[in-house]
Amino acid sequence: MNVKLTKIEACELLKINTYDTAIPQEFFNKMQEIFDNMIETKMKNESPLNHFVWSYDINSFGSPRPLTIIGLIALDKYNEKYNCNYNTEIKVLDC
Repeated sequence: MNVKLTKIEACELLKINTYDTAIPQEFFNKMQEIFDNMIETKMKNESPLNHFVWSYDINSFGSPRPLTIIGLIALDKYNEKYNCNYNTEIKVLDC
């Protein structure tokens, strides 16, 4: 049985306290390019919006917080492509 969660429910399960369900446009555009080239998402026309929130738990500027394993894989690719160091050593939902 595949259960779909809302972002609020996912954030509660992952103990993400302060977040925005919108993500910055530049991050979205770059992440969409990554999603368009990922085998896990290419055929499904997936959007990064389904896999991320913008979390303010670490600092007031916020950072991308993947909710799913696909989001985590994409963030790792983003870090590599854009020479970033967003945290990928975090718990996510396996869905």
